[in-house]
Amino acid sequence: MSTLGIDFGTTNSSASYVDSFGKTQAIRFIGHDLKIPTVISFYGGNPMFGYEAKYMLDNVYQLPPAEQRKLIANTVVSIKRKLDCNGHICGRSHRDLISMFLKHVREQAEKACSPQCFDKLVLTHPVQFEEWKKMLLKDAATQAGFNNVELLEEPVSAALGYIKSEGGQNVKGMLVYDFGGGTFDVAYVIKQDGKFVVPLPPKGDSHCGGDDIDQALYNYVVSKASPVIGNEYVEQRDLGLFFQCRRWKEMLSSMDNLPISVISKRNPSLNFSYVLQRSELERICCAVVDRTIHLTKSVYDEVKENRLPLDYILLIGGSSCMPMIKERLQQNIPGLEIRTTGTADIAVALGASYHAVTPVVVDPENEWCFCMYDGKKILKTYNFCIYCGKPNFFKTGKL
Repeated sequence: MSTLGIDFGTTNSSASYVDSFGKTQAIRFIGHDLKIPTVISFYGGNPMFGYEAKYMLDNVYQLPPAEQRKLIANTVVSIKRKLDCNGHICGRSHRDLISMFLKHVREQAEKACSPQCFDKLVLTHPVQFEEWKKMLLKDAATQAGFNNVELLEEPVSAALGYIKSEGGQNVKGMLVYDFGGGTFDVAYVIKQDGKFVVPLPPKGDSHCGGDDIDQALYNYVVSKASPVIGNEYVEQRDLGLFFQCRRWKEMLSSMDNLPISVISKRNPSLNFSYVLQRSELERICCAVVDRTIHLTKSVYDEVKENRLPLDYILLIGGSSCMPMIKERLQQNIPGLEIRTTGTADIAVALGASYHAVTPVVVDPENEWCFCMYDGKKILKTYNFCIYCGKPNFFKTGKL
């Protein structure tokens, strides 16, 4: 039996495991893709997961109007952002839905890695997840058939995944900027005595992610299109157009402008055509991005205040691929190297399975030392006072 690491994402999920040679491998799902859409559909009766469910949504306009409404009503998306201990979607509890999805990921992983069997799980979660949400995830994973479940914060897992997979072993300290589909997290990770330690409390926003940018773009496009095709997309959010806006956003990460069109469902002869500029997208989503920059600057200021080593900022998560992210960080934290990674979408999953064999030391209670000479508070990662320079004269305490 082996351990599976799963990054349960708002938009997409990914998984990894440690093979018999001690090397971490990303799970390749249908079509050898490293990600699986976090989507479940009950349209037609039998549940569909991942790409199969997402394909139905992508092609919803090919169905008659009544079937379109039926498909959308029986499809679960972005459940990670909707968690409610008493919540139900499509007649099923949130715990049951997550359990079904995790079981599907496990089955796909075992199929891809046969004869591997996974009975243990390291499951990642956003920094700002409340305790009841963590318990809900654990219960869902146990219900999915995992005998041993450990939780790990996403930015911490991302740091470990990057360091182990891309040769960052010489790092002394890094800031992890993790901007995903539904949440944002930032954490400072330091390497001490061969261990990865999180000496400062990570920060995050569980309602700040790519979904918010997609919604802002959707509202903008609909406001432009409505005078031409009417208010049908204003009256009720259309999932098909919402996902189309997501694709346009992703395409504008590598293009300066993009021709788009929106067709009326009620009268297909009405068509809105427009050339969307990247500068427009950046203006639309600047409020969302600035929330992430503010949190990052806050953790950065704590790092500098405590004179901790910092080598670079690491960008993780699909939403961090937007060019404006790097530009805003450079403006607000000048002089600090900003790194990207070829495994931005799966670094969290890679770190989860690495954690199974090389645990990260997280300091959730934030213990500090106090110098007996000047009373200054010092992170316990030091064995001398960074203010007066005197060694080994500390009282241990908690803030």
